[in-house]
Amino acid sequence: MNLLLKQLFFITVIFVFVRQATAQDRNSFNKKLLDVVFAPFQFHPIPERKILYLKNRSTIAKFNPLLYVSAGMLFFYQRIVSEQIQAECTYEISCSDYTKFSIERHGFKGFLSGINQWNNCFPSVIFDYPEYKVSKNLKINNHNDWQ
Repeated sequence: MNLLLKQLFFITVIFVFVRQATAQDRNSFNKKLLDVVFAPFQFHPIPERKILYLKNRSTIAKFNPLLYVSAGMLFFYQRIVSEQIQAECTYEISCSDYTKFSIERHGFKGFLSGINQWNNCFPSVIFDYPEYKVSKNLKINNHNDWQ
């Protein structure tokens, strides 16, 4: 009887160790499998955007209060409003970034250009553009519009 208990105890200990070792291998295998399957869907944090780019600006332009008011409103929209409504822009350069760059480059005319793009920012506007201006991810290429 004593020998049978020792054998049963020995088999139980071996079973527990083997089970633990295979569980660790299975977990590492599952992790590798998940990494391979979901690699294209990894989260990449959105880089921080500057409020104003004033490097190559004249002194008068740097002290223009309208520039700071409009930059503040765009900052509020980009950081708070668009995140709350989960805005998905149809353009590759988002409407708010486009407006910011156009205001810096063209002033009031850039503001009107940005408002025009924002007014046209809805999914069906893709069909109004020629095929070469629409990228594979269904975003309208507007890189040359604001330069």
